[in-house]
Amino acid sequence: MANVNEVRAIYDDRFCRMWELFYLAVIRGSAATRLAEAGWEVPEIATVTGHSLKDVDAILDAHCLGRTTKLAVSAVAKPERAAAATGTDGE
Repeated sequence: MANVNEVRAIYDDRFCRMWELFYLAVIRGSAATRLAEAGWEVPEIATVTGHSLKDVDAILDAHCLGRTTKLAVSAVAKPERAAAATGTDGE
């Protein structure tokens, strides 16, 4: 039969590992959020963070990023920036 110290050590190891995994998941999700705010596209974010496209979409939806003013302004400005870069009028 295991003594109390052995059981406590096993519990502590499992808890620490569980906390590590949780913390890494939070960091990856935060990275995805910040990259989106910086104007990165979903496939680019997925490539860097290791998430699937579906997971990146879910993370961004969970944080309401599609509804922030900053991203809306960026989305509206993209055609204008593309037109300026190519020398067209955007139509």
